[in-house]
Amino acid sequence: MDYATRTLLKSAGMNVGWLLSSGFFYWLVASSPASAIVSLVAAIGSGLLLFLAIRIYLLWFESIKQHPPSNFAVPALALVVYFSLLIAMWSYLYVFLARTAEDASFPFCSGADPIDPKQFGLLESIYFAVISFATVGYGDIYACTSGSRWALVAELSNVVTIGFIGLPALVNMVIDLAQRKFANIKSTNGVTDMPFVTGTLVVGMAIIAFAEPVTYEVLTAGNMPDGEIIQIYAGISAAMLISIAFGALMVATNRMLGGHDTRPILLKRAIRLVVLGYVLFVEGIAYLYLLIDRPGANAFAFARSGEHRLDFGSASYFSLTTLTTTGFGDIAPLSPTARMATIGEIMVGIVFALFAFGLVISAIVSQRVQSRV
Repeated sequence: MDYATRTLLKSAGMNVGWLLSSGFFYWLVASSPASAIVSLVAAIGSGLLLFLAIRIYLLWFESIKQHPPSNFAVPALALVVYFSLLIAMWSYLYVFLARTAEDASFPFCSGADPIDPKQFGLLESIYFAVISFATVGYGDIYACTSGSRWALVAELSNVVTIGFIGLPALVNMVIDLAQRKFANIKSTNGVTDMPFVTGTLVVGMAIIAFAEPVTYEVLTAGNMPDGEIIQIYAGISAAMLISIAFGALMVATNRMLGGHDTRPILLKRAIRLVVLGYVLFVEGIAYLYLLIDRPGANAFAFARSGEHRLDFGSASYFSLTTLTTTGFGDIAPLSPTARMATIGEIMVGIVFALFAFGLVISAIVSQRVQSRV
């Protein structure tokens, strides 16, 4: 591992330590007046560390122009940590606004009324920051005072900055590295893919994607929807589908941008992997939502009066609208567990999209390079 990558890894580790320690200190003083000061310090500290982390990442980016990394595990981890720092900065700022506001003019509302200050803590703040940053916006929490709205405008400006500056830079990096990697690949060996491996992976993912919902419906038809068998099946399915989706994309992406002896996969197989990966990820999170929405849990709020519980169809629908940042608001997470799961899906979904994006772009570049050889 080169010096720049080691520095990037150390920076990520330091930032993780800050996130854990700041969260621990806030938890210690959460119910005291000191929580306002701690949240403000945590917000400022997260912002400063984020600024420093971006500079370190830019130095790493300059270094790889001369010495491409063997894999992208460390920079991908660093991006996840940086995103967490960004969310922490805004979350602590929202907590500070909430702790210093008068009860009559609480900065966040639900429905037509301000939220009870006792019901708005760090988890609710993180939830609001994530759904705002990801542009989901279920409408269950929104800014309703001048101060909180200006803060939200500032947060959303980060979305614009990342969208118009960060993503084009990422595209350029992936294309540049892929071109240099595949320019050295000759067609003399006659092999540009591993058709058996990738073909088997695609077929297996397709079978699982279609078989899982059918099996679930068969089980629910013969058993109680909240029975032990159904719960066990949903739990195993959630873990298995999410793991397969990420495992397939990580293996494929590492082959595209990993070691020098890797072989590029065809564009059509890359697209199939991405599509099936998304399907499995949506289904896996849907099973997780079904586990959370147990009888009496009151985990989700529904706009229609006739809906009170999730079934597999509505859970998949909510999972997909969350992953695609649509957020119609007809279904919204209500309990802390449901909101934590939603936060996880949004944040992991962003990382998932980056892997898928890099895979397809690299496949396009490799196909063009091969056509010129």
